[in-house]
Amino acid sequence: MLRDINDTQCGFKTFQTNVAKKIFPMLQFFKKEETIKGWKVTSFDVELLFIAEKLGFKVKEVPVEWKDRDVAKGKEKSYLKESKEMLMQILSVKLNDLRGLYNKN
Repeated sequence: MLRDINDTQCGFKTFQTNVAKKIFPMLQFFKKEETIKGWKVTSFDVELLFIAEKLGFKVKEVPVEWKDRDVAKGKEKSYLKESKEMLMQILSVKLNDLRGLYNKN
């Protein structure tokens, strides 16, 4: 899964319009409405890149200069908890794929 991508979590992504219109409706993690309070770890980037590759779109990693300017107050980070949540969500991407949720329509 995404063997050619070193950093899936960089917030900078760019798409051609026709590609975005095909990929974004297929995303599963944000289909349910939920209220998120505070810090939330998601595999949005992994799911997005996985679908792009699955549909045969070219995915290329390019160097960017990125400065994280997270100014959220009261954000508590637990790297162990976040790592567990991310792993579970990545497994969910794989399960969604096995269920056929990312197949071309």
